[in-house]
Amino acid sequence: MRTGTVRPPYANIPHYFLDMGGDSLLAFFEYPKGIAKVDRDAIGAMQHVSFACGPTRYREILARLKANGVTINAGPLLVIPPAIRSFYFFDPNGIRLEISSDLDGDEEDLQVSDPAA
Repeated sequence: MRTGTVRPPYANIPHYFLDMGGDSLLAFFEYPKGIAKVDRDAIGAMQHVSFACGPTRYREILARLKANGVTINAGPLLVIPPAIRSFYFFDPNGIRLEISSDLDGDEEDLQVSDPAA
């Protein structure tokens, strides 16, 4: 994990970069306390973060969340027939997360998009 700070629009906002592999980074920013929260469904807001995984891991994550009393807010849902499914929940900071998987797919070759698109 790498860390850093940015200036505008607030001084010294800590941010954290997590290497997701495949030249992808996930960044989290710590905004100052007292800043009004925005509607996560508003244009320009972060609606949710989605993670793709293999079928076994999908089932393990779902079972682990349920076993630890985490509320599944939506799903499991059939997103793209015949087998791409996802579910949603909130992390302890109120960030909406999605776990997606092709339940008929390969454990390593993560394809969770519509081939017709």
